Order: sequence, then structure tokens, then C-alpha cells
Amino acid sequence: SIYKSEIILFINKFFSFQSLRPYIIEIYRDLNTLSDINGVIKFYSSPLGKKLLEKESQAEIHLNQLIQKRVQENMPQIISWIQQKFLKNLPNNQINQEISAVH
Repeated sequence: SIYKSEIILFINKFFSFQSLRPYIIEIYRDLNTLSDINGVIKFYSSPLGKKLLEKESQAEIHLNQLIQKRVQENMPQIISWIQQKFLKNLPNNQINQEISAVH
């Protein structure tokens, strides 16, 4: 479907780690003290912490691949759901305009 790559780009744009990073930092800053953060830095500087970081980055890669695969596998259902939820409320002439704008 022509929508698969567009939806994957959309998901990556708004839900990738890089796009969420500022919000993640803010959440951690709100939930942790400076002492907590220094303790975390100390842990991740240790051999075990470094190993965990390496494994976490590998897990993140696999998780991103899984999410992309699941989006691709379920694209027909996603498109159908979007059409049912959003297009059913538009007047017919507006639906035709929306479809024409995509093509």
C-alpha cells in the first residue's frame, strides 16, 4: 500500500527516541534528584552498567524493528481503522478532496 511508508515515516518522526528525547529528559528530571542522577551515572560508568547499556541499545534496535514490522503487517487494518474513524464524519465531497490530495 502507498500508505505504509508514509505511516512508518510518521511514526518515526513523532515516536522515535530522538523526537521523544527532550520529553524523556524532562520526565527523568522531574522524577529524580541530582543525587539519583549522579548515582545512575556512576552505575552506568561501571563494567556492569556499560554492559547493560550495550544490551539496551541492541534491545532498542530490535524493538524498533519489531514495531516497524508490526505496523507493516497490520497496515490494512490501520488504514481501515483510520478511514472508519475519520473519513466517515466528512461529507462525500470533502472525502473526494482528501483522497485527491493524497494522490
